Amino acid sequence: ISNSPIFVVDGTGTGYSYKMDFFPDTVPEETIMANDSTISFSNRTDGVQYFHVRVKNSGAWSDTTHYKIMIDKTKPLAPQNTVAEFLEDGTIKLSWGSGSDSYSGVAGYKIYRSFLRDFDIRFDFYEIVSEKTQETTFIDPNVEAGKSYHYRLQTIDTVGNVGGLTSSFVAHVP
Repeated sequence: ISNSPIFVVDGTGTGYSYKMDFFPDTVPEETIMANDSTISFSNRTDGVQYFHVRVKNSGAWSDTTHYKIMIDKTKPLAPQNTVAEFLEDGTIKLSWGSGSDSYSGVAGYKIYRSFLRDFDIRFDFYEIVSEKTQETTFIDPNVEAGKSYHYRLQTIDTVGNVGGLTSSFVAHVP
């Protein structure tokens, strides 16, 4: 899922011909482009791409093998419409609108909590109350009376890219 994929071709051969593009059925030319079975590419753009390879062995070229890959280095978008509310059972319920990711999709959300309003996860005290919930609601049962809890969320896509933080949102426990 890197934007600089590396392929290791199975089998032995005297040379390899390959191409990487956006088309599923490309056939590389019958020209040796590499003698090593490790082939790498740099700085590919996001999206579905195809790697096509042929092996030359004993003077003959193999059929082309095609590999579909997804390149996704784009961060997902943050959730919207965040709400924190104290419930009668003594917990805080968080809810939000889905984040989005146009390439690999959303895997879940990381939830941060602090006693500080507008806390910064680079500098301030905070705790992670969920590493990766897949829901768009979360119940925080670990709260104490008389305290305010501030939350922030980040979207995580299916390849591990982490999006920006939401604004801080708060619930007060009476």
